[in-house]
Amino acid sequence: MTAIVILNPYSGRWTGLHRKDAVVGALQSAGIEFILTETDGPGHGMVVAESASRSGYSPVIVAGGDGAIGEVVNGLHKASPEGVLGPLGILPLGTANDLVHNLGLPLGLEPAARAIEHQDPPPSSGGLAGPSLLIVARSATVLETTCL
Repeated sequence: MTAIVILNPYSGRWTGLHRKDAVVGALQSAGIEFILTETDGPGHGMVVAESASRSGYSPVIVAGGDGAIGEVVNGLHKASPEGVLGPLGILPLGTANDLVHNLGLPLGLEPAARAIEHQDPPPSSGGLAGPSLLIVARSATVLETTCL
């Protein structure tokens, strides 16, 4: 199945834009079939993720930081408000990457892309993100999200 990559060029104080080629290279090296789209402003990641989920792209991969991850998860929730929202892959491009750190996910693009492709065993069982969304790690960087 074809993945969609939602890249936030503003992540990491504009480093997301400058790391686009590295994102593409990491995904290609991992053998992931994907299309890539860039967000064009606040809220756009949510719109793209909702549309991608409804269109059958899998996994939905966010290349960005904590804000971009939040937008994409909310878009997945809008597409499937009553159940499982994933799978969700994360390529960390943010300044702090708090969620990635807290879940023990790979910080490098190459290891993260390999983990998405191979769905490596999770280093932890997941965590809570927000008041009503449970994120359960399905692999080192592919998450399955479920509404509570």
